[in-house]
Amino acid sequence: MARNGIWELREVLLRYCASSGSSRGVREFVEHDLISFAAKNSQIQFQTKIQGGHPCVYAKYVTGYERQRSLKNMSAEEVGQIFQLLRDTLGRRVPAHNEFGTGVVEKTGVSVQGVWRNRPEFALPETNEMLELRKRRHRDYSVERVVDEFGLEGFVRMTQKLLEQREKVHLAALAEMPKKERVVPTE
Repeated sequence: MARNGIWELREVLLRYCASSGSSRGVREFVEHDLISFAAKNSQIQFQTKIQGGHPCVYAKYVTGYERQRSLKNMSAEEVGQIFQLLRDTLGRRVPAHNEFGTGVVEKTGVSVQGVWRNRPEFALPETNEMLELRKRRHRDYSVERVVDEFGLEGFVRMTQKLLEQREKVHLAALAEMPKKERVVPTE
């Protein structure tokens, strides 16, 4: 797949047997379709290797990620679909839906920690410093390291913006909450 205009699949190694029945579809694909597929996808380096055993294809991506698919007992058409799939796939593992950091939960009540909503209108606008930190969030950042990287003024500015944004979100959430009527006990 092309991401930012760059195709991610770089190399394909196709291993198959010259005589076994499980490699019949791969041999047909190599004889009839591989040359046209390679001509259409000149950014990919193709290699074939004839050896005993079941057929298999290995794909290497720009990111260093590698995929391996078995082609055992597949027809030439199915082998072509696998090649197309490898070409159109990102060069990384795609996480499952439940592994993403955001969910679909929405809580409208007040908790000890404050009001929390998972809706876009309450999303904080991101500053350049926040975007830079988000890109490198896998690293361990202490206050000293952030000050070293952005300077003391940048750290103070980032902290002030975060506090201002937090206050805006808190006020917007409080304005949306229904006002409760006070019940005055009678004597």
